[in-house]
Amino acid sequence: MAEQLTLTTPQTFPDLTTWKVIEIWIDQIAPSLKVTFESDTGARSIWRLIVSPSHSEAQIRAGLRYMNQGQFKTIQDKSLQRWLLEEWQADGGPAGTVSGTPD
Repeated sequence: MAEQLTLTTPQTFPDLTTWKVIEIWIDQIAPSLKVTFESDTGARSIWRLIVSPSHSEAQIRAGLRYMNQGQFKTIQDKSLQRWLLEEWQADGGPAGTVSGTPD
């Protein structure tokens, strides 16, 4: 078993109710995408889209091209933030409803 820290007193966290996009990193050479989300409590979650058994290089390049061309807005009438939140959800992120206005 790997080393781990076992807490004497379990930590409790306030309920998370919202997430927003705060950072986006795109790598065109080794096709990948990294998005940092921040919750209403200040907690952060990072979603990485990298070449893997579940995501081929062609799929990631197509997604980056889709983003670069702004097709999420012209085809789906969504902001980049909304599109990223929904893609995160589709890839196993938290369930919920995306709402609000684009920044």
